[in-house]
Amino acid sequence: MKHDKGRWIVANTKANLELFAVEQIKQQGFDAYCPVFEATVRHARKTTLRQKPLFPSYIFIRLTDLATGWRSLMSTRGVKTLLTQGGKLSVLPEGFVSNLYENEQRGELLHLAQPGFSRDDEVEIKSGIFDGLTARVLGAPEKERIWLLLDILGRKVRVSQDVAKVALA
Repeated sequence: MKHDKGRWIVANTKANLELFAVEQIKQQGFDAYCPVFEATVRHARKTTLRQKPLFPSYIFIRLTDLATGWRSLMSTRGVKTLLTQGGKLSVLPEGFVSNLYENEQRGELLHLAQPGFSRDDEVEIKSGIFDGLTARVLGAPEKERIWLLLDILGRKVRVSQDVAKVALA
């Protein structure tokens, strides 16, 4: 990714076409970026690692001139629209994208996107009806929820819990 002058804007993409849209935009001579992380994906009893966008359906595009030269982006395959505010392109704060890119290169976006839980970790539930109980992690979370195995009254019960309400024991 280039680090020369320009301002970053945000494009809304069609579902699951973020990386395709980035390539289409780069072919037009623009600098485009979609931060990704590796997620554990389970399908048909098979677990694989796959790159997923940190911000689903959104990518960043660098423009050297906010006044002209960006209209072609509106008809780029994979792009739905450019984010605007009051009829003007929405511009990201200075340094936002470069900081994001540097964190991705150091592998730190993984920690932002997925809490550090692994299968069989012992965790404590911090709030809700199971507050204070310990449980075993059945699977690493991909979104905001995690599957846990609780031992309640001598019986094993599988529950889904908000990741924010769980901490390593």
